[in-house]
Amino acid sequence: MKRSERIWLACLAAIVGAFVSTPILLADGDEAAAALTKQKEAQQAFATAMDESGKVQTGAEGLAIWEKFLGDYGTTSLAQAAVAQKDIWKARADANLARFGPGWMVQSEVAKRTAEADRLKGDAASAADPEAAAKLLDEAGKAHPYRADIPFEKFKVWLKAQKEPQAMAALAEVIKADPDNAAARNNIGVLSAKDKQWSPAIANLMKASVADQDVIFDNLDQALAMAEADRYTGTTSAVGQLRALVGQLQRAGKHQGQQRWGNSWVSQADYDSYMKDNQDVDRKQGVVKSHMRILEKKYREAQNRREQAQRKVDMYKNLSSSGSSPARQQAEKDLKAVDSDIKALQGEAEKLKAEQQNNESSRRTPPHAGQLVLLDVDGSTTLSTVEVSDGESKEGGGIFGNDDKPKEEPRKKPAGKTTNKNGQGKEKPKEGGGDLFN
Repeated sequence: MKRSERIWLACLAAIVGAFVSTPILLADGDEAAAALTKQKEAQQAFATAMDESGKVQTGAEGLAIWEKFLGDYGTTSLAQAAVAQKDIWKARADANLARFGPGWMVQSEVAKRTAEADRLKGDAASAADPEAAAKLLDEAGKAHPYRADIPFEKFKVWLKAQKEPQAMAALAEVIKADPDNAAARNNIGVLSAKDKQWSPAIANLMKASVADQDVIFDNLDQALAMAEADRYTGTTSAVGQLRALVGQLQRAGKHQGQQRWGNSWVSQADYDSYMKDNQDVDRKQGVVKSHMRILEKKYREAQNRREQAQRKVDMYKNLSSSGSSPARQQAEKDLKAVDSDIKALQGEAEKLKAEQQNNESSRRTPPHAGQLVLLDVDGSTTLSTVEVSDGESKEGGGIFGNDDKPKEEPRKKPAGKTTNKNGQGKEKPKEGGGDLFN
């Protein structure tokens, strides 16, 4: 066989060999990919099983979850960890244990305690008065201290009786039993906002908002706006939180094309109209203030003229013990003329003050009072609404900068006599006196 023929045959054999071995390699690759997919599914299923078994109430329920996992993914690398979980839950199932708060108890004892708590809770619903109902609910809470619905029921009892301190204390018990209870967090926030206690109001509403309920977001939205209007400047800026919340709401498609107006939302057209109206008010008020400054200057000049005229009258009174000289008559005439001028200026001042008040009455003022919603234990049912009105904050501790410091009263001049440059007493002018616009 020639050398060229041998080379050709060798090449042909290599080509045929490649075609024969390719299906084997492909088969190995498919198996590896399938095993990798199975492993990823097992990892996700393991995480789900851990989460679900953490919520079950009995050992038997947890055992069933891990038996199913091993049936589906018993050949994966997670099988050993799943067997360990199965053994834990099998021991609980064999002992007939049920979940009781953070621990476990014999299922029959849990059932007994649950039945007793339910009986006492039912008796509380027909109690003669709030105090009796609260006492029965306290007994129910002792029977089953890990049920959030029992202290929540007590909250509703005190809320209906309009006893807010007791209602807030009951909500604290709910949080102790269930720290993530969104309805309790929301209600603490709402009642705190009602009393303008912005720190706990915002903190609890922020925690409640993780429940992603529209009503809680609306409560937080309004509370932040009211806190900003109330000049709340706690350790975390309410303004910054408000802007972040507005961004979240707009990204979610809520309030797009709208603008914040106090604690509410208005269309862009209405917002622009309100701003234009207020600019007109500011322009008018600027003109009024300019006129006031001019009038104030004239008033001070008239006051000086009156003081001079009064001195002349007093001087002539001291010089003439009897009768009335022409000079004295002229001085008294000049004093009356100045008094007349002052009275006219005071009349103009009253007109300007009335114009100023009238202008201000047409200003568009954004609403800062609002209605916040109290929720039932399920976190979605409305219990009632709470009116949060305008007014001074009750929160102290200096969080409002200098606004919560007592304002110094202006020093008052002594009534009666004043003193001239020679130290001699003289009567204060009867007309005029004081600032024109105070």
